[in-house]
Amino acid sequence: MNQREIEIIARSLYEAQENARGWEREPERLKVTFREHARSAIGMLDEAASTLTQQPIRALRVQGALERAGERFLHSAEVSIVPMSTFRTVLSGPAHAFAFANLDYYKLVNHRELINIPLREALPELKGQGYYELLDHVYATGKPFAGSLLPLRLQPRPGAPMEDHLIDLTYRPIENERGEILGLFVEGRDRTEWARA
Repeated sequence: MNQREIEIIARSLYEAQENARGWEREPERLKVTFREHARSAIGMLDEAASTLTQQPIRALRVQGALERAGERFLHSAEVSIVPMSTFRTVLSGPAHAFAFANLDYYKLVNHRELINIPLREALPELKGQGYYELLDHVYATGKPFAGSLLPLRLQPRPGAPMEDHLIDLTYRPIENERGEILGLFVEGRDRTEWARA
């Protein structure tokens, strides 16, 4: 765990707070507290990633632009880590803008507009659930994440009550031939009905 990684996660955790006024304007003692939370979160992420999967998860590699490989990621079994994965999406850049999404992903998020929209804008109800921070962590460090039976709350339409889901999920970096991270590949399955049975 390096200082850059800790700082990125600390800022993300801070910005998830409703009373965030701006990282630069906060006193150092508050920043130290958020850095401690970030260290704990990174440690838990590393531990979860190592225990939740039996096989090593590697970054995906593309030649050329991300747009040329995105469709392959949505439909190819060779990139799948989650057994019987259903939903898949490709996020581009540090803002995690949606580049591609399959039909099952659209079903999960109730067919809202996604393409070219940053994740925080397209799915604002994820604030405070830790998913933004997980994505930021994977993008910043290049370390994949895997989780099983994770709680997820989604709002099916504006003004509607939140719906609870349980999902299996992986976040994998997508790199170019020089090892630079271009985006993230997200795949998983909604296990809510299975868990209720």
